[in-house]
Amino acid sequence: MLIFGAATTMLTEFMPKKASNGVAINNAIRNIFSFLGTLLSEPAIRSIGNGWLFTILAIVAGCMCLVIPTMHRYGPKWREVMQREID
Repeated sequence: MLIFGAATTMLTEFMPKKASNGVAINNAIRNIFSFLGTLLSEPAIRSIGNGWLFTILAIVAGCMCLVIPTMHRYGPKWREVMQREID
């Protein structure tokens, strides 16, 4: 949820005239990932067990935590580019 919260904030900043479109895209992607997580969790637990599944999830979560510093570093430049394309 931390990543999607940051993504929603960045989308509304990038597209001030179309903020609702950015939020809608964010919600659609979040719902797709929720569906896939629910669908794949039981077969994954059966095939590799809890230990390896949570190890893999911890690695993925660790990698996703890099999203916030990346947005902080490159966000202003991305906003300028997006603003030029919109105007």
